[in-house]
Amino acid sequence: MAIKQHTASDNGSNLMIVAGPGTGKSSTMIDGLKYVFGGGSYIPNFPPTDQQRDIFEAMSGSYRSIVFLSFNKSIAQENNQKVPQGVDCRTFHSYVIRYCWKKQGVKFNIDNDATRWRIHDRVLGLRYRQKLDRDQRKNITAANKLVGVIKNNMADWNDLNVLEMLASKHSIDMNGSRAEVFNMAQQCMDTYKSFEEDDMANGGTVKIDFDDVLFLPQLLNWDCEKVDLMIVDETQDTNGIQRYYFQFAGRVIAVGDPNQSIYAFRGADYNSMEILGDHLTESKKGMKTLPLNISWRLPKTHVDNANQIRPDSVQAAPNAIEGTIINGTMKHWENGFSSKDDVQSLVGTDLFSGEGIVPGLTPGDLGLARLNASLCLIAHKLIKLRVPVKIQGSDFGKGLIYLIKSICDRNTRMSISEFSERLASHHVKERERIQKYNKFPELPLSALDEKIDSIAFLTEGLDTVQDVINSIEELFSDEKVGGKFVLLSTVHRAKGLEADRVWIFNREKMPHPLAQTHEDQEQEQNIIFVAETRAKNTLIRLYSDGDDE
Repeated sequence: MAIKQHTASDNGSNLMIVAGPGTGKSSTMIDGLKYVFGGGSYIPNFPPTDQQRDIFEAMSGSYRSIVFLSFNKSIAQENNQKVPQGVDCRTFHSYVIRYCWKKQGVKFNIDNDATRWRIHDRVLGLRYRQKLDRDQRKNITAANKLVGVIKNNMADWNDLNVLEMLASKHSIDMNGSRAEVFNMAQQCMDTYKSFEEDDMANGGTVKIDFDDVLFLPQLLNWDCEKVDLMIVDETQDTNGIQRYYFQFAGRVIAVGDPNQSIYAFRGADYNSMEILGDHLTESKKGMKTLPLNISWRLPKTHVDNANQIRPDSVQAAPNAIEGTIINGTMKHWENGFSSKDDVQSLVGTDLFSGEGIVPGLTPGDLGLARLNASLCLIAHKLIKLRVPVKIQGSDFGKGLIYLIKSICDRNTRMSISEFSERLASHHVKERERIQKYNKFPELPLSALDEKIDSIAFLTEGLDTVQDVINSIEELFSDEKVGGKFVLLSTVHRAKGLEADRVWIFNREKMPHPLAQTHEDQEQEQNIIFVAETRAKNTLIRLYSDGDDE
């Protein structure tokens, strides 16, 4: 996706820095801040490129307050150790809490169940922990998810077509009670209109959830404390409710890569940088666009491949190695490639100059897939081979455990044979229910199949349900780097990850066959781009046996 080039008339303009994979955007911004604080006299450890010099000079200015917003808490904390004193590194949520909620003087408590409580108390008139039947619990869960999606999209909750679209896009299970769930969500959203009168009336501590942190100040038109400069990393992953807060900055420096926008399913706009670019261009300060596209990660062969996926997206560094890209089939991952006959094509350095040429997955490697089920299959086989392995994504692992306990009625001593029968029965019944009650069943069915397949792969060779739960708790992690183990990850969780050798499993699943709309197809191309720009040396793309490239 190309970003329109804009040139503003002065150095005080807003900036958009289009930074490709492996281009050192974080270190460039940190060095740029040191350059600003040093009055232009700071010299980085490595000689800056012409692109970096342009960015340093464009960042220059006199600022009393600077906020540097990062994608997650760990990155913000890491940046805080590197930036000059006086730069406030935060996530979006902690920024809004510090600069908006505290400015309003509102006492609050963040409770992940706050919206569920609101549905119980304000909408249904129930005691929060009152015992409910299965259908009531499912409907409230669906309404709770839908309310979160509405908030993050700043959607019109009175438009049933909008609710239908959001429920389908985010695979929210209506449980055959669409009208009831929609009504529940609408009534819940309506309660926020009187938030200041009802929730804040007594001056006590209000109960909010994570989504409310960003949503409520916008809904209630609260003012935020102004900052002179706001630097926003990963701008391609922002949504409308986040962009709302850019108005409270004297100057905005937006950093990101439109080709790595893959979080539309979480509520991010797939064309967020384009939207923001148009907005900043029309502002009083205007906007200037600067490139940062020399990749210090990608080998030359991988740069050529990236530019085939997204033209003119990245350049090779002067010292880039040649690199290797291999296409094979899934049967190769376990035993490795042993001859040129084993692969469909070989690009770059000839690895077949000796014996044992490309070994199988080994600790330090990064394995990627479009779907979690593929990762579970690979992990199961690695465990059997006694290869240490982790799957990034503790949240998905917790979801599997929740489903497993539900199917076995919390009888974790149940044998795998009995559980497998229940799992198969649950799969059939859930598919029938989804097809019967969902207007757009494709995405919910796909999500169900992925969970069932993942559990089925992980039960093989184990004796009891508790053994499966123990395995999942040990296997799923939020580790960011390998070394002593093979790290497996979906592409959505792989941004920021890199390794010398990267394996892509079931490459034929990209693009996903359910991607029909223009937005979905753009996201799928970006997913391919992200997956194929993680390797520092060797990229191995594996297709299902029998499928050619």
